[in-house]
Amino acid sequence: YDWVILKLGAPCTPELIVVDTSHFKGNFPESFSLEGSFCPSADEDSIVLGDVKWEKILPETKLKGNMENIFQIELNYVSQYTHVRLNIYPDGGVSRLRVLGHLFS
Repeated sequence: YDWVILKLGAPCTPELIVVDTSHFKGNFPESFSLEGSFCPSADEDSIVLGDVKWEKILPETKLKGNMENIFQIELNYVSQYTHVRLNIYPDGGVSRLRVLGHLFS
């Protein structure tokens, strides 16, 4: 599988996830999962090397090609994250990942 870690623009509680596979008709990932971490003071190496705790936001979920795949998040608890890790299975193209949520100040 492949993965990427992204730092969010601001700490937030995700409410809507959009995994955009536009322009990938035959080579999009079969599925994905999304994890989050709250680590505002961690350095890049710590995050990439796994020295931070990751929580499951979305379990492994099927994707469709050449479209915006939209997922509503229903967490039973309030968690805020500074980083997300997108895991794609087995591999393939993703045009965009959008994480929309409630911001904290």
